[in-house]
Amino acid sequence: MIIQAMTTLKVFLKILNPFYKSFLRYNYDQMCNRTELNILEEPVAERNKTSRLKRKDPWK
Repeated sequence: MIIQAMTTLKVFLKILNPFYKSFLRYNYDQMCNRTELNILEEPVAERNKTSRLKRKDPWK
């Protein structure tokens, strides 16, 4: 009984997985588009730029 319930749940989660991931990605994109978080994104962009400049071929 318990094993059957677990396998049913597992199959159900496998079906829902892509929808759930796309939903999370959409929410994250919405969150990042808000202006409050642009302040938080700035240091990451700066850090990415400096790490790119340290590499020999910057645009790889």
